[in-house]
Amino acid sequence: MLNHLYVPITEEQKSFIYDIDPSTGKLSIYKEQTFTSQPWQVCVDPNYKYLYQTIRNKNWGGIITFKINQQNGDIDKIGEIELKTTAVYITTDQTGKFIFCSYMIPGMVTVHRIKDNGTIDSKAIDTHTTEIYAHYISTDPLNRFAFVPHVHPTDTIFRFLFNQETGKLETNNNTRINTDNGYGPRHLAFHPFLNILYSNDESSSTITAYAINEKTGNLTLIQRLPTISIENFANENTTGTIRIHPKGKSIYVTNRGHDSISIFSINPLTGLLKFVDNQPTGEIPRTLAIDTQGKFLFSGSDETGQIFTYRIEKSCKLLPLDIYDVGDLPAWILPITSK
Repeated sequence: MLNHLYVPITEEQKSFIYDIDPSTGKLSIYKEQTFTSQPWQVCVDPNYKYLYQTIRNKNWGGIITFKINQQNGDIDKIGEIELKTTAVYITTDQTGKFIFCSYMIPGMVTVHRIKDNGTIDSKAIDTHTTEIYAHYISTDPLNRFAFVPHVHPTDTIFRFLFNQETGKLETNNNTRINTDNGYGPRHLAFHPFLNILYSNDESSSTITAYAINEKTGNLTLIQRLPTISIENFANENTTGTIRIHPKGKSIYVTNRGHDSISIFSINPLTGLLKFVDNQPTGEIPRTLAIDTQGKFLFSGSDETGQIFTYRIEKSCKLLPLDIYDVGDLPAWILPITSK
């Protein structure tokens, strides 16, 4: 059974695979992997068979494909491609047949086909120029639409129709969905059962809920809440990552500056949010992850090079567990667990 945590350590050009104790959430190093370039964001296919690791140097970017051993969680490199430039975010579609890439500079998205053996076709089958600072891309749970949030100064979410047969991203009216100026949607989280997505707004320290139109994919703002109390915090803060509980009962956002994790409960009928708490965590907490069982939450600190672990309680609050020294800049935290 797979129950591991994959953590790229960017500045040290390595990554760790940790075993996760399913009862206590304790981590123990299973394997260390070294790179000749800097590893950044990482994703897996929907069936946890393949792991895709972005790598970059000063003027170069690519993706390495690893095959995941289903018995012990070990990974073996089976492919590598070069990208047009450095991708800030990658993810597969819901079928695992295509991989999307978003690029902050010059502001675009690409789609590559994933071959039957899990490796990526080096030639992009689709490319769309959006605008500067395209920070994320993902399809909704039903694989109908792809959404691309852009941080400030673009302050918008692009929406594409996704063709699951060809892998093409198609445009129609109202492809660009403008958000309020200065908010800067950074990452998205989709409710597992409702037609709602949530964005963590980088520049405004807010979380926004949008209803997704089933036919067009257009977004309607239904709620916006602060992640911190601006009145009681005078220093600069930006949000980093947003993660939703696998059962859709709660959502979590990291605050870089306030150095906390904002906790919101989710109404199971409406998808609306209610603020619960701010959990203190390590300095400049950018990356965040929840295991697929929804028992544990992991937060990475850019400043201290540590991972903070928590148990998710019934109240949605976080019970602090352990702190692990992992190295200079834990770029991402990815649970690799059996379905």
